[in-house]
Amino acid sequence: MDPEAIISYQFPEAEFTYTERDVAYYALGVGACSGDAVDKKELKYVYHENGQSHIKVLPTFATLFNPGAIRNFMSIPSMEFDPRLLLHGQQYIEIYSPLPANACIQNKSVVAGLHDKGKAAVIEVDTTSYDRESGKALCLNRLTVYLRGAGGFSKSSPPYSCSKYPSDQIKPALLYRLSGDYNPLHSDPMVAEVAGFSRPILHGLCTLGFAVRAIIKCVCNGEPTRVKSILGRFLLHVYPGETLITEMWVEDSRVLYKTKVKERNKTVLSGYVGIHPPTASLWVAEFNASVPSEISPHSSLSLSLRFLKLELVTEMAINNEQAQVISCSKEVGVIVEAKEAQITTGPSEEEAADKIISDTVLSFPSHAILDLLSIGVCTRCIFRLFGVRGQIYSSSLLSPTIFAPLIQKSNGSDDEHSKGPPQESEFCSICLGILQFSFSKEKQNLVKSELINNVSEEIARFIKQEGHEIDSFSLEVSIPIILANERSVWLYLKKKYGSELWFEDKFHAEHVTVKDAFKLAITSSLETLLTAKSEISSSSRIRLNYTHSKASLNLESFVETDQNCKRRKTGMRIYLDETEKIHQVYEDSVENADGANVKRGAECSEQSNGETDAAIQRSLSRLQDYAFCERFKSPPEKVKEPCKLEIICNRAPIYIGGRYLKYSRNVSQSRWLIDDERKGEASVEEIIGGNILPICRGNNYKFHAAGREDIDVRMLGSGRPFLVEIQNARHVPSEVSIGEMEEKINSLREKLVRVRNLQVLGSEGWTLMREGETEKQKQYAALVWISRPLEDEDLQTITSLMDMSILQKTPVRVLHRRSPLDREKIIHWMKIERIVGSQQYLLLHLCTEAGTYIKEFVHGDLGRTYPNLGSILKCRAEILQLDVTDVKMDCFN
Repeated sequence: MDPEAIISYQFPEAEFTYTERDVAYYALGVGACSGDAVDKKELKYVYHENGQSHIKVLPTFATLFNPGAIRNFMSIPSMEFDPRLLLHGQQYIEIYSPLPANACIQNKSVVAGLHDKGKAAVIEVDTTSYDRESGKALCLNRLTVYLRGAGGFSKSSPPYSCSKYPSDQIKPALLYRLSGDYNPLHSDPMVAEVAGFSRPILHGLCTLGFAVRAIIKCVCNGEPTRVKSILGRFLLHVYPGETLITEMWVEDSRVLYKTKVKERNKTVLSGYVGIHPPTASLWVAEFNASVPSEISPHSSLSLSLRFLKLELVTEMAINNEQAQVISCSKEVGVIVEAKEAQITTGPSEEEAADKIISDTVLSFPSHAILDLLSIGVCTRCIFRLFGVRGQIYSSSLLSPTIFAPLIQKSNGSDDEHSKGPPQESEFCSICLGILQFSFSKEKQNLVKSELINNVSEEIARFIKQEGHEIDSFSLEVSIPIILANERSVWLYLKKKYGSELWFEDKFHAEHVTVKDAFKLAITSSLETLLTAKSEISSSSRIRLNYTHSKASLNLESFVETDQNCKRRKTGMRIYLDETEKIHQVYEDSVENADGANVKRGAECSEQSNGETDAAIQRSLSRLQDYAFCERFKSPPEKVKEPCKLEIICNRAPIYIGGRYLKYSRNVSQSRWLIDDERKGEASVEEIIGGNILPICRGNNYKFHAAGREDIDVRMLGSGRPFLVEIQNARHVPSEVSIGEMEEKINSLREKLVRVRNLQVLGSEGWTLMREGETEKQKQYAALVWISRPLEDEDLQTITSLMDMSILQKTPVRVLHRRSPLDREKIIHWMKIERIVGSQQYLLLHLCTEAGTYIKEFVHGDLGRTYPNLGSILKCRAEILQLDVTDVKMDCFN
């Protein structure tokens, strides 16, 4: 990279034409009028309000004037970087004149700055946009881009750093987060997946548009022409659908702001807006950005923005010194004191939830509720059985006390001391206490509480003790089979209340499952405690295994009878996992010829491991109601002990990829033991994997490579591609950690192995290494002895052979572990290098198809490889040493 050539480069001028239609689409894209279609402060962006000749233009629309800015980097001479590692770090905008609603823009771009940051380069490009018709300068866009892997180009100390803009301007702070807003990730799910995201991320310029629009509305009374300049630093990615909270502070003629993701409580954007002084000192606005899944992966930025939606939760305006609420939604009231900047709210979320729960409870039949409580059914299971859905299960208000008004109404008394509902059983007869958040741990200590946080805190404590670092998780729950319990309760109520109208109307056969209700109850508090988002596609899985010995034994008895299984089984445990599969662990006891019991681990032949919950349901459904009641008690017995809880946290494998070089002829690729005796002084696998595993804090590792060399063969040149698969890594190393990891391996005293181009990969690492592996070519250098003096004619003969086919039978030396096959291989080219002072020793350089046995090609392997070097030279040939000098594959270069 030539910094002087880059800093002096002049981009070709470019034009950008837009109309009012594009301006209106952009405004809608960053949420204008989404909360109120006739919003007085925002209608001007999409409609000719009050006879105005043109619609107003948001100042951040200027970010679209040069859509090819990042692509133009590819045209800069000597600019070498991987586009996939490009990060849009910052955007600075100066508004010279109000933006017209229709215009043809003339863009003039120059490189404004270049900085060497070691492992990365930072480049700044200034684009000044002019109205082509009038020649008037409209605005300046300064794009700051972080190019990972492109640093280290300085030829002197200190590292190269050049800025061409005036020193009195605010120089961008060149500090970025590597999990930021990558340019190709905003619309293509495949690119997002490769980069480690579960779905495309929101464009950073869109987040900037949301933030600036909020400032214009809240501080500038909806007037965009009051904006002078804008600076935005992109700190972290945003997923479409997350809630953005923008906080603003007034400082002289600027509004300082930062935008956070509410769900993760992370700041994703910060900066300032140069503006006329506002009258308030603090404002808070909440937004919900959601991108429909039908957006084309190939949409341009402007098209993608058209589908963004903004939901305004609260809107505020200044009226002299006193702020007034101008519109509200979701029953949230806001009062803001301009002088003291204090915010108070109306009804809390808990009060609103209490009202919803109270209204729901009053619709229940009081006598049936009392009955359900008396037979040991918990509050959440009652809500489930009555078909209640939604986030209500996460409310801490769900306890037997909520039924008091219902019972008082039934008794016709307002006296709070009148007969109330009985106390809830310690452990629910349906869910076995799971929805009461009761459980026992391995040491039999009971955790019994109505508080959801007890389970969440137990999970969070376990994850922190285990040292897991996660930013998202998927929650899996395995519970004992409770289908019989639910049917027992249903039949009990049907017998007593089947003739009453409410039974068919409210008591639903299809209801929220225990697992779903549990997830609804616990997920939010777990997200808060772990500061991580729940995502189905997350690579970190938290699994909760609930088991209950008595419930399993009851089901075992039913299954045994139903299937006529005559073998006696002991110690059987059956539970339901996330994929609805039935697992059985038990021992068979059979009688031998002498009548003695012989125990052996086995599975009942009539019931396979893969039997699903649906199969159990079918078994139960085959029973008539009277037969079911004969086999199962109705109502079910009260439960006297809780489930045992086992917590497991596991991350999907991560892959550390790169290339290795091996300098020793006594190091195998993998650990090599014969009759418990080690062969070689070390292995590539142990040297690399043994140093990577402790840094990732994984359980274990597996080593994978694109082919292998013999223990006595060196691996030189660019190295051989490899992957280290880390199982259940507690820590995913950063780029800095990867660099330290590479340095640690390469600085080992023995210098047996060296690695290069280490990088963290997801499952795509397999694809990178396996693509084209069978077609890859390898180059070798072999020290060869021949039985006669080498002649000039031999050199010409060998050099003339191109793409020569040979036939190789499985070598004698590997017949004990390889199938006897005939393999046709290609020798692409060969050349001989003489060794000074010797007539019978030579260096053979050759390029072959992958999988060619080079040693056998040289000496012929008793005629099993033909033609071979000996047959071509018509003499005996022996190989003395062999090196791999290149593995031609397009990965980890």
